[in-house]
Amino acid sequence: MKFLILVPVLALIACGSGSDSNTPGEPDPSTDTPVADPVEPDPVEPNPSEPDPAEPDPTVPDPVEPDPDPIEPEFEIEMPVEPVAPPQPPVVDPQPETVADTDCAPELGTDAYSVTPNWNDNCTISREGEFSTSLYTMGIQRILFCAGYLDGASVESASNGEFGLATEQAVMTFQLANALTDDGFVDAQTWNALQNALDIVTAGEIDDSGVAYDSYSVGDCDVLFFQELTLTDSGNDVLLGQWFLANGNDRIPFSIDPPITDN
Repeated sequence: MKFLILVPVLALIACGSGSDSNTPGEPDPSTDTPVADPVEPDPVEPNPSEPDPAEPDPTVPDPVEPDPDPIEPEFEIEMPVEPVAPPQPPVVDPQPETVADTDCAPELGTDAYSVTPNWNDNCTISREGEFSTSLYTMGIQRILFCAGYLDGASVESASNGEFGLATEQAVMTFQLANALTDDGFVDAQTWNALQNALDIVTAGEIDDSGVAYDSYSVGDCDVLFFQELTLTDSGNDVLLGQWFLANGNDRIPFSIDPPITDN
């Protein structure tokens, strides 16, 4: 029984080995997994928002080529010519007005150079005032000395132009003698009294120059002041003008300027 079983097995093995024609080591196409076909990519649809590089960009203007044969104008156009203004002289700042005539600040009065006929608008003068040392003070001292109110060896030594204690006292004495407030200030009323103390020495005669001077003094003193005289435009009337201090043969404006050193 055992023999009969083995024979068919061996026969089966022999048949299987003889019918196999594949090379050892190669896969059996009947038993391997089938290979899938290659997948082709989907065609890419063009994006309408992106410009086609093959087509020109409509937003970029075409280059303009120069005209090889420009057309010449048939006539010339004349441009209007602007008129040229003539050269103007340089602008010069006006010179400041002289202190003379009007500026007595900070003191009272309006006439700093005694250009008007009357003295009552001259600047106020006092010992502690702005113009205590001035030609105005020198003229005041001359009148006070020659009228007997101010002591001194001579009119020159007594009138140094400095309004000190002696001058202040002399002014106060003069004010009392003329029924004025004896405060030592040469104000409008005191100026008026001082001018009234003058005596005319010589009357000026206007010649072809159109100018002359009256001379004035006090008492026995020599000439102390001059007043300018001029004619009106019509030539019929005399105008009384500015006052000057006598200084030898010279005339110095009676004013707030510093006193002269040699009178």
